[in-house]
Amino acid sequence: MNKVTFELFEKVFNKITIYINNDKYMIIKYDDRVSFQKIGTGSEIDYINLKDLYEKELKESWNNIKDIILDETFSFNEDLETILETYK
Repeated sequence: MNKVTFELFEKVFNKITIYINNDKYMIIKYDDRVSFQKIGTGSEIDYINLKDLYEKELKESWNNIKDIILDETFSFNEDLETILETYK
C-alpha cells in the first residue's frame, strides 16, 4: 500500500472499504460530511471532510492499510494502474 498517497486517495474517494490490519472499515462521502465506521459494529462516526478523518483516525495507521476497495470495485493492490488511468 505504500504506492497510495493520501492525495491520490482523496482524489478518487467516494465510497470505499478499507482494510487496516485485520479490521474492515467503510468510509462514505456525503455532501456535508464523511462517515467512518468499523464494519460489524453498527457505530458510525462523522467527520467534517476526508482530511479531518485522515488527521484524526487514519494518519497513524496509514502504513498498516492492507488494501483499499474503491466503490466496491477496484482494489488499490490489484488495480492501481486502472485507478490511476481512470482518475487522471
